[in-house]
Amino acid sequence: MLKNNNHTLGKKNKTLSANQWQLSSSTQIPDELKAFDAELATFSHKYGIIAEMFPPTHRILKLPVPNPPSAILSGSHYATKSAEELCLITELYSLLPDHLHHFVPTTHFQSLLGHHLQGGRSSEIGKLRVMAGHIFDLDSSYFDTGFTK
Repeated sequence: MLKNNNHTLGKKNKTLSANQWQLSSSTQIPDELKAFDAELATFSHKYGIIAEMFPPTHRILKLPVPNPPSAILSGSHYATKSAEELCLITELYSLLPDHLHHFVPTTHFQSLLGHHLQGGRSSEIGKLRVMAGHIFDLDSSYFDTGFTK
């Protein structure tokens, strides 16, 4: 009986092991990039507040920085889709510290940026919800601050 249970558990372990998701070698995160995760997280939060609410697509992140840089504050920023993309990448690189520029084209950078932009938006919305009663001069009980994910 004990041997049968052991054999059954062995089969289950093999099945679970075979079905477990594994990272391929192409998606391994370099240790060099992991070392800057905290700094990238801080940058992403600030970038979401002062520049863009949504992360640029990975295709845009692979674009080279225009030389000379695009005029970010001019009206031509939105003249065409390609001009907007060039201004977006120029803005990102201008805000990002120089020693992190070579990480921008990586998939890990994009996922980290997206994750922390979302967290930053949620944090700011939460702060607004808490202060909404004071902002609108209403009783704070009108604003549900107990909602959590």
